[in-house]
Formats: sequence, structure tokens, C-alpha cells
Amino acid sequence: NTSANLGNEIAAQDINCLTSDPVVKWTARADTLYTLAMLDPDVPSRADPSQRSVKHWLVMNIAGDRIQSGDIVSAFIPPAPERGTGNHRYVMLVYRQSKRLTPPPRDDCVTARVGFNWRGFVTEYNLGQPVAGNFWLTQWDPSVDEWRAANGL
Repeated sequence: NTSANLGNEIAAQDINCLTSDPVVKWTARADTLYTLAMLDPDVPSRADPSQRSVKHWLVMNIAGDRIQSGDIVSAFIPPAPERGTGNHRYVMLVYRQSKRLTPPPRDDCVTARVGFNWRGFVTEYNLGQPVAGNFWLTQWDPSVDEWRAANGL
């Protein structure tokens, strides 16, 4: 049972072994829709974030805190930082929506998620400021290469 706690370090092997989406909790109203995103802003590294960001998970139109009720734009993929790039921040953000939104086409191509313009997305969908957020640090370990090989990357 591993939990993110505002910048704690979580080993990649502890996340790459997940067999389902992570559990994310926030104070939600049942009659409200939300957008949830998981991003890595440190690509290829914190020292050189020139390919910011990687979209690891994106779900829109979540009813209350029932993530499974939402529209999956990008299915969850675990952290996969490159060897030698140090710790990456993995950020979970939740936004309150003012109405049901028409999501962009589903995007499960992992390599196409690099360079995702999160700020542009927030502006385009008029999401405003996050209502909840958390982050943790993860760096490369051998489980990253195992996950990449198992997923054809």
C-alpha cells in the first residue's frame, strides 16, 4: 500500500506492479463533474524539462469521486523515467468542471503523450484552478525497463 504525500519518494517498482488504476481520493460533491490528470513535467529530466509534460492519465466528466464513471481520454500508464535522469515529479491534479465537456479523442499511444501542453488543455477546456492535487517523486529502476519491454516500448 503506497501513498503519495506531497513530494515523498515512491519506487517505480511499487507503481509498475499495479494491476489496476491508482486509487485517488479528494473531497468531491456527488452532483459535480471533475477532470483528473496525472502528469510528469520533468521530461526528459528536471534539469532539462524541454519535452514537458508526459500525460500519464487523463479522465474527464468524473461524477463526484467515481473515476470509473468518467470519460477516459488517456488510460493510466505508470511512471517510466529514463535511466540517469534522477527523480521526476509525478503530479495528480483534479479540476471542477462547470458542465459536461466533450473530451478530445481517446489517446492511448504512449509515445504520443510526450510534450503534452497541459496549460493549453486547461485553458481550452476552461478548467480554472485545481481543486485538489498531490505529487510524488520517482526515479528509474530496473522495473521501468521491464515495464517498457512488456509494453513494446
